[in-house]
Amino acid sequence: MSRCLYLLVCFLLSSFLSLSLLPAAAQAPVCTLSDRIKSANTDTVAGACPAGSGHDIITFTEDITLTEALPPITGTITIEGGGSHNQRRQQTSHL
Repeated sequence: MSRCLYLLVCFLLSSFLSLSLLPAAAQAPVCTLSDRIKSANTDTVAGACPAGSGHDIITFTEDITLTEALPPITGTITIEGGGSHNQRRQQTSHL
């Protein structure tokens, strides 16, 4: 085998091994609706959601499907998305 061909094979093999051994790309953490409500209620970090502060606005950019009960809303939160919005104040018993 010629030296050039040998070097090419070694380079390709080392590139393949380097790519094969790279760790899988980590997925970004998801801020769920439940965690958004918790962070808005407590003004602290919840899951992958940043801390809320005062009157929080939760905005959806896509449809969501609820798969579990949501935590109670204990603060003033506005929920927007899909061209509509809902607002609940702490004293109100329903959305």
